Amino acid sequence: MKWQGQVLRGAPVPTAYLPESRTLAVGAEELRVVSDDATDARAVTPDGQAFRLIKRSTTVARYEAVCGGRRYSARRTGGGFRSKRREITDERGRLVAATRGLPNGDLELEISGGSANFTVDLAFISWGLLLVDAPVRRTLH
Repeated sequence: MKWQGQVLRGAPVPTAYLPESRTLAVGAEELRVVSDDATDARAVTPDGQAFRLIKRSTTVARYEAVCGGRRYSARRTGGGFRSKRREITDERGRLVAATRGLPNGDLELEISGGSANFTVDLAFISWGLLLVDAPVRRTLH
C-alpha cells in the first residue's frame, strides 16, 4: 500500500484524507481530524473514540499512538538519522506494520501478515506519519 497525495492506494477498503471536511475515511468508518500537527495529530470517531499520534522524543525518531484505547509505537529503524523507515508495534511489542517515506512525498505502508490485517488504527497512524516522513514542500513564487 502507498499513500499518494491524500489517498492510500492498494488498501483493502477505500481510504483517503478529505481536507475539505478534515475527515479520514477508511471504508465505512470516518475519523474527524481535530489536529494535523506533525508532532501531535488527533482525530475522533462519531461515537467519541479518540485517536492520537504524538512525538515522544526530542527528534522525530519515536512516536506513540493511542487509537480508541489501543496503544502503538512507531520508531525509526536503520539508516542513520535520515532514515524515513519506521516499524509500528502494538502494546505487546509485536510488529504490526512498517512505513517508509519516499522523496516524492509518498509513504509506503507494509502490513505484517498482509492487507487482511489492515485496520482503521493503521490507516490513522500511517496518515499521521505521512505528515512527518513524507512532507511535500511547496515554494512560494
